[in-house]
Amino acid sequence: MQLRFISLPLILLTLSISGCATSYHPENWRGYGFTEKQLTEQSYLVSFSGNSRTSPTDVQHMLLRRCAELTI
Repeated sequence: MQLRFISLPLILLTLSISGCATSYHPENWRGYGFTEKQLTEQSYLVSFSGNSRTSPTDVQHMLLRRCAELTI
């Protein structure tokens, strides 16, 4: 019974913290997300900005994901 009362707050805390990182989406009004600018017919300048809770690895993965989508 005691474990159930400890688990629920821990789960809620984990979910609330995980919701703070930048998700994969076009740049929003806060400046977080991806942008692309077409330079030539076959080249783009792509960038991704995350917030302070977004790890560099996540930023790199989301940037590469957007590049792959544009390539396809």
